[in-house]
Amino acid sequence: PNLSSSWLFQRAMSAQSDANVSPGFTNELLYVNFQSMK
Repeated sequence: PNLSSSWLFQRAMSAQSDANVSPGFTNELLYVNFQSMK
């Protein structure tokens, strides 16, 4: 679980320069990730 969380966090923080990502996407992704670890 710790390795998966670290990998997901790293991926969430490194968006492609040409990616069309909404401003709240990273927050939503991290929220869901941490909720699943409860």
